[in-house]
Amino acid sequence: MAFDRPSKSFVDPVEVTIQSQQVKHQVDYKIVGDAPTTSDELPAVSTYAHNAGVTIADGLSTESTDKDGTPGTWTFNGWYTT
Repeated sequence: MAFDRPSKSFVDPVEVTIQSQQVKHQVDYKIVGDAPTTSDELPAVSTYAHNAGVTIADGLSTESTDKDGTPGTWTFNGWYTT
């Protein structure tokens, strides 16, 4: 018994589209630890495309000069990533 390979290909061309979901990152600001009762409003949550440049929000400020009745000043220590 012998196999005779066809001389023509019978494969129909097919168009294939490949898509990938864009990677996005969210920047969300939170106060952790002690904080004055009044301060600047936290920046809104923002979403950025992967590898996009992000400008970090300015620090918070307050005019509060006490904590639980004890006089003092508040110092903003910066934003951290988690």
